[in-house]
Amino acid sequence: MTFLELYGDALDMELGSADRVNRFTTAKRKLAMNQAQTEWIRVTGSFVKEEAEAVVDGTQEYNLETLISSSKFMRLAKRQPYLKIDDGTNQTYLEGDSFQRYFIEDLDRDEPGWRQAPGGQPQGFYLREEGDDLFIGLYPEPDIPAGETWTLYIPYVSYAADMSLDADVPFEGAQRLRAYHPALVHYAAYYLEKLRRNYAVSQQQHAAFIAWTQEYLGDNTNPAGDRVSMGHNYFAAAGNRTQRPADPRRFP
Repeated sequence: MTFLELYGDALDMELGSADRVNRFTTAKRKLAMNQAQTEWIRVTGSFVKEEAEAVVDGTQEYNLETLISSSKFMRLAKRQPYLKIDDGTNQTYLEGDSFQRYFIEDLDRDEPGWRQAPGGQPQGFYLREEGDDLFIGLYPEPDIPAGETWTLYIPYVSYAADMSLDADVPFEGAQRLRAYHPALVHYAAYYLEKLRRNYAVSQQQHAAFIAWTQEYLGDNTNPAGDRVSMGHNYFAAAGNRTQRPADPRRFP
């Protein structure tokens, strides 16, 4: 459905009102519909984009607020970042268990001195917040051999551009989400019903919106089911001990 159809006739049916002038003004309808689009993405994580960033030798952290426009980046996607190593002949990908996520608290506890550890091939990544900035860091610091090119791929949940023209389509026209457009109308109705203090109906509309999000998540669940894994693979870590960065506290 187009923006006009959503904030117009479709919303009329849910509100039981065609008012565009008094309580349910056109401006409020449009605002509610754009908020619905953002809330859908926040709950479902369904609008994913991927950023490719050239890794710089000796540079450990990269500011996501700089790499990705602040008007687009919401959070990292469920799919984890991965690293491509190109030596000019072959390409190697580090992903999954070979490129795991670290948490700074765990590194501080388990790898004291990790910040000044010698550079090497990153075994994973971490996130660090600082004020209004969000950094993605590589551990250990990258030490790129001559002739190689390293690229970090960062899948992230993106904000969709606000709809403004009547012909605009939600989610920047993504056809895979077309069937879920009615969910946005329920959220917009939930938002606007509060204007007439009809909180019971408002909550019913919100429940309908959540039902749509759960249906979407169910439609996109891995048919093989969830896989349970340990947060830290001790056996793999023991087997790869020679690949880990040297402990800076030890003497040569």
